[in-house]
Amino acid sequence: MVRRVGGILAVGIGTLFACQSIAGFDDKELDPKYRADARLDAAADVTIADAVWESAAPASGWDPRPPGRPAGAAVASGTGARRFFAAKHVYFGTVDPTTGSEDADAWKRIGHTIDNEVTTAAILQSKSSQVCDKRPSGSADLLVDGDDGRDNVAGHLFSYGASTLSFKFELDINKDMEAGKRPTYLLMLEDLDPGRDDPFVPGAIFITVKRDLTVEPLPKWDGSDQFWVDANTVLPTDGGILDAGTADASAVEAGEAGQAFDLVPRFHFPAGYVKDNVWVSGDFGSSPMTLPLYAFDPVNLIDAETVSLVAELTPTHDKVVRSTMSAVISATNVTNQFKPVAAKLVDCNPALTTVLLGFLGNSMDLAIAPPAFSQPSTECGAASMGFSFAWEPVVAPAGAKVVTPDPPCAL
Repeated sequence: MVRRVGGILAVGIGTLFACQSIAGFDDKELDPKYRADARLDAAADVTIADAVWESAAPASGWDPRPPGRPAGAAVASGTGARRFFAAKHVYFGTVDPTTGSEDADAWKRIGHTIDNEVTTAAILQSKSSQVCDKRPSGSADLLVDGDDGRDNVAGHLFSYGASTLSFKFELDINKDMEAGKRPTYLLMLEDLDPGRDDPFVPGAIFITVKRDLTVEPLPKWDGSDQFWVDANTVLPTDGGILDAGTADASAVEAGEAGQAFDLVPRFHFPAGYVKDNVWVSGDFGSSPMTLPLYAFDPVNLIDAETVSLVAELTPTHDKVVRSTMSAVISATNVTNQFKPVAAKLVDCNPALTTVLLGFLGNSMDLAIAPPAFSQPSTECGAASMGFSFAWEPVVAPAGAKVVTPDPPCAL
């Protein structure tokens, strides 16, 4: 799949880089119901939120800002439940999460409002942004915000590239994930107590191992599925880790789900909580962590300035209704840590890798200044990213497998 998309990008990435400056997009103003106290600076044509964004409606997993931490001590109760959810689908920005249909504007409804500004092309071109100044070669049209001021420049670039180069990848990825043919994220929530609010619900992310469908069943997505997780996403333990070529496939049958869970996650959310039945991974804008890029290789990691994963739970906390995630990546980490992924996208072509990284490097929309990532009159130094997820309940992992990583490009 990566090679097919990479071949198309290899033909068209130069066109994409040249055409970005003439792209036209509709600007959206912020719905006032999401702002507690906002003002319009008429001279600068910029909307700035002076306080936290609020909505009269109950919190949901798709709100532009996650709900804040509830009152109470953030300590373990010792009686809470452990829940596991696997991502059946992941949405990057070209497929609408509610309908499952292709939509070039889907990116506008994914991610969070990070910088408290509804950034338009006019603001960027006039250098009147209260967030940061776009880079000289960046396209104002590609750096605009989505609906409700959502910051998701990565999703915008995905969508623009897919539309401009006429290729499809998101539906194919989700079909493969649904069939167990490629890895996906596995979310673990810990110490999850009953009730609408819980100030202490840590979580973790694993990456699953794609199924060997010659000996393992297709996922049913009915709550009984069990996955192996990639050993790269757990910390070393005394047992439970098998080589991918010697795993006993019978161990993944749903009937053997009652085993003790002893895998220690490498990527965790120690400050998670639940507010109004919405789980939030940590304090918004102030939760840096390392993210594994499962779609290519779990050893490809990006250090994010902040990550906010939100999952709206049912009142019984056994299913996820809606979910989105936002992240902020510095320009330095985009250049250095995203390079192996960029190289694979263009079939290991060194020249095209350089062009792609240059294009991404010019598409910064935030300042490195948490928690609002705003620093007026300075050049933008970070990029926003958003995803949406369709999580399904699963049982505890069978264990961890050692998976041989794909060889990196020789650049």
